[in-house]
Amino acid sequence: MTEARLIQGLPIGRDMKRALQQLKKLNEQLPAAGQQHLDQLIHKLQARQTSQQLLALQQWKETPEGGLERVIRTDLPVYQGEEFDNVELIITEEYPPGEDNRFGNQWRVQLQFDLERKGHIMVELVLQKDDQLSGSFWAERRETAAEIRNRLKSFSETLDSHGFEVQTLNCHLGRPSSSKETISRQLIDLKT
Repeated sequence: MTEARLIQGLPIGRDMKRALQQLKKLNEQLPAAGQQHLDQLIHKLQARQTSQQLLALQQWKETPEGGLERVIRTDLPVYQGEEFDNVELIITEEYPPGEDNRFGNQWRVQLQFDLERKGHIMVELVLQKDDQLSGSFWAERRETAAEIRNRLKSFSETLDSHGFEVQTLNCHLGRPSSSKETISRQLIDLKT
């Protein structure tokens, strides 16, 4: 729908492709080296967004356990120091096996990124019915894990003040076990 509206010259709502077009226009103001780097990043993000839109059309799929899930993946461009980088975001809506109605769902949000000064970090938050929230953080560097642990209490209080019932929040050193880590680093470049 976005592409059709763009071709017709019609206004489009707020979406990632519109934001990337605006970013591409701003790119013209950068020095030549910066333009090339940002142009490559924008092209990859556009391809990834198109790929995710196509995958989202498939809607629900059955899990090996017999439940249902719908997954949305996207990259979020972030400005880090003097560089642009991506934060990979995955949102999953899950229904456990055997549920006859749609009231047993939960939402899983995963973020994965590499920070120059903090190292690789992965976050997984699970929101269940009745606004019950639990979360896990994984940090490769010991000092980053310690910093996250020191901030978990205030993060929990912030979530509580926004109406969430925080069940557990914890931080682990290293990366999640292979069965837990569902984020893949594949980038699909599609020319549409």
